[in-house]
Amino acid sequence: MYLFTRRAQLGHGQPTDAMTWVTSITEKVNQIVEFEVHAWTPVFSENVGEIAWTAFLPELAELESGDFKLMSDALYLDLVGQGARYLSTQPINDQLLQLIHGTPDPARDIHYVTVAQATVAPGQLRHAMELGIEIAVQAERITGLPTHFYADTTGNWGGVHWITGYEGVELMQHSNEKINSTMPFVEMIDAKASKAFASGTQNARQACYRRVI
Repeated sequence: MYLFTRRAQLGHGQPTDAMTWVTSITEKVNQIVEFEVHAWTPVFSENVGEIAWTAFLPELAELESGDFKLMSDALYLDLVGQGARYLSTQPINDQLLQLIHGTPDPARDIHYVTVAQATVAPGQLRHAMELGIEIAVQAERITGLPTHFYADTTGNWGGVHWITGYEGVELMQHSNEKINSTMPFVEMIDAKASKAFASGTQNARQACYRRVI
């Protein structure tokens, strides 16, 4: 299973029209491709105004097929052209993650997610992958919510991510408070993660996202 993400930064001004465009192009994509696409935006986090379109894919061939269909649809391409009014001049970036632990549940109505990311330290790949799964399992035990563990397929070599979904912001708050106040979990991070993962603010980051559509 893979998680595909396409990120773009909205420009300044016209926020209402910009979000209307985001909704329109997301709906159009879902009419064309055979997998479900959602749009997300950061909240309480860096990169305010970013839009992240995501989709789960069992096989990369589905992504390739979907891209071919989009590139041959005139109405979709027209919407892409309209995006020049609303997007900044920053590059649009794609990212592909491979699911290592967990199973997405399409029945859950997720509106918020937290993403914690880290980078494997040199010579620690096996240890980091084992620990990444252990962290996800322990987080699930504490919160009662699925935590998925991913490894970067493109982008940051050695990058890993823990992603947890929530039905609402209150549940996100309470789950994070549980995690941060469970001392055995904190002690495990102190004892093991400092060896398995690289240090530095660029190597370990967290963000929250809210679903737009």
